[in-house]
Amino acid sequence: MDTDSIRYQYGANYASLDDIQGATNNAQAMREEVSQVFAALQGVYEGQAAETLNQKQIQILGQMDAILNEITQTRTGGNQSQEDAAALDAHLAGGF
Repeated sequence: MDTDSIRYQYGANYASLDDIQGATNNAQAMREEVSQVFAALQGVYEGQAAETLNQKQIQILGQMDAILNEITQTRTGGNQSQEDAAALDAHLAGGF
């Protein structure tokens, strides 16, 4: 095996990116469930407890959003890298 080259396995790479998208979709659904739990709890608490609960909701959902955004950006970058590598391969193969 030539150790001075990089070999892309496009099918496997795209399958992994699809798996990441599936996990992201699941995480998004979980975020919605967490939001629904907080919404249900808002009717239970009053006063300072309700205020504290609201602050925790904002904090937790904000953290979940940040994670989801980072994963989405990473996946988008992975897709772009795959497309760029495939385009370069096609360009270089045109000379043969």
